[in-house]
Amino acid sequence: MHRPHESSATPDSPVQTPREECHHTVTSVLRLVHAWTRGEVRNLSVTLSECGQQVRLHGSAPSYFIKQMAQEGARRHAPSLQVQNLIDVAEAA
Repeated sequence: MHRPHESSATPDSPVQTPREECHHTVTSVLRLVHAWTRGEVRNLSVTLSECGQQVRLHGSAPSYFIKQMAQEGARRHAPSLQVQNLIDVAEAA
């Protein structure tokens, strides 16, 4: 018997808590950005704002091209979220 206030889940449609959903988003964006930049962003980290409306990218890239690729990778995965690109571009020695 299904009660109106209970949530049901099947293997095809699991119910995720907001925390699990946020973790999934962060992990997915991190993997995608890493792939799009071929791992060239050092100390890459991804955070999600508390309200879940904004993805923030952190790390250090060797060029502005790689920084832009990181941003585009994040946008492709989460088009409904704002992307704040806080990746620094390391100056050539």
